[in-house]
Parts: sequence; C-alpha cells; structure tokens
Amino acid sequence: MSLTNRVALSGLQLIEPQKWLDNQTCVAFDIAPGLERGMMLREKEFRQFLSEWDWSAYTNQDAAVFCSTPALLPAWTSLLVGRYLVEVGARPFLGTEYELRVHLAILQIRRDDFSGYAGQRIVLKGCGGEKSDRLILALLERLQPLVRSIMFGEPCSTVPIYKKGG
Repeated sequence: MSLTNRVALSGLQLIEPQKWLDNQTCVAFDIAPGLERGMMLREKEFRQFLSEWDWSAYTNQDAAVFCSTPALLPAWTSLLVGRYLVEVGARPFLGTEYELRVHLAILQIRRDDFSGYAGQRIVLKGCGGEKSDRLILALLERLQPLVRSIMFGEPCSTVPIYKKGG
C-alpha cells in the first residue's frame, strides 16, 4: 500500500505572510529612558536627553518611536524625537518596532508583483511566526482580483475565504 500526499497533488499555492515581516529591518527609539522614573516628562531634561543621545545608529533607517511605559505624554514628545531622527535621514514612525515592520511589509506587498498567482488556488498560511491580520488583509487585497480561490490556515486544514464566482 502506498501513501499519497494529496496536499502536494492539490495544486495549492502556499503563501507565508511571515516572509514579508522577516524581510523588514528597522530600528527603535524608546522614549521611556528620557523620562523621570520612566513615567514623567520634564521638558528641559528631556530636551537635554535628546541632545546628548547618539543618533548615528538611526542614520537612513526606518525608526519606530514608542514609549515602553504607560506614561501619558504630550503629542509634541514624539515630534521632538522625530526632529532628531529626520536630521540623520531616518524615517520616523510612531509605534512599536513590530508595528513598523507590519507597516513596511504592507508597503512592500503593495509594490510586489503577484501576477504569477493568476488563476491559482492560494492558501494564506495562518500558523506559526508573528501573526498580523493587517498583513493578511493586504495580501487578500492584492490576490483576490487575480486568483481562483483563497483559503486560510494550513494546506491540510483550511478555512475557505474566497472563491471566484462564488
């Protein structure tokens, strides 16, 4: 008796959203170390902290600006940080490093050519790695006009999402 791998014979094309996340590089700036006890913003001291910071690691990088503590900060806090980032050619993003990587991955998906998937049956992998619904929705947006069907999960256990004409 021989075993047949029906998944391999199904013609399903597996797309792993994780690969777009893995291809994104960025740096992060945490505001908390510039706050008194990580919680209280004192403008003069914060400006001094920023002026003494070594910004060279941020040169020409995508840079996430966030605060790792639950401090309540005025809107201009991130603008002060952004000012220094822009001076070294960085592209500031308000959010965590993960949120920035998702943002960059979505921008990449919008630039990528998916024409090779035309008429195919697609499975968007939903297990393992970092999961971002925003990233998966961006892939759906690009693929749905092209493909015959889209499923979510693993090839051996999927949830139907879209079927052309159905």
